[in-house]
Amino acid sequence: CLLTCRNAAEDYSFEGFRYVEVADFTDEQVQRFAAQWFAPETASVKAFLDALAQDAHKGIRELCKTPLLMTLVCLTFEETLTFPPRRAELYQEAINGLLVKWDSARGIKRDDVYGRLSLGRKRQLLMRLAHAGFERHEIFFKLSWLARQAEQFLAGLPASETGVREVDGAKVIKMIEAQHGLLVE
Repeated sequence: CLLTCRNAAEDYSFEGFRYVEVADFTDEQVQRFAAQWFAPETASVKAFLDALAQDAHKGIRELCKTPLLMTLVCLTFEETLTFPPRRAELYQEAINGLLVKWDSARGIKRDDVYGRLSLGRKRQLLMRLAHAGFERHEIFFKLSWLARQAEQFLAGLPASETGVREVDGAKVIKMIEAQHGLLVE
């Protein structure tokens, strides 16, 4: 059995697990990751690495030390071939990419309630879940609680946006998990 978490969750300890930490990417691994991400577009790889090397992007270079954040940085750069000036904008663009690009790049069209939502509505739902979680000062949530939050949000939308009268919040949460990996059971 394997359990993963961010370092910030170290306050919790689980018996029977051996703790290991993933090493940061080296500069060479960052270059290799970028080359594989943008392949076969060698011009994009060069543009990415050149932009990353700029002094103004030192903070973004720090993000590239972990695979997940490196993925977000590549995803964001891929859209405009530039980095946004602020880290918050980078995160916002990366989330937009995860919410839209993951399926469109693979030619997948989802017909479920969650799949019918616009990018803006998906972001609003995720913001609602995050806000409610922060208010509770918790990082782990029961599916039933998340499902209720999703149902309450979606109940406030016109049926024309969801395509149904009643929403199964648990299914919506499972779709977020399956489609984006933003929530993990």
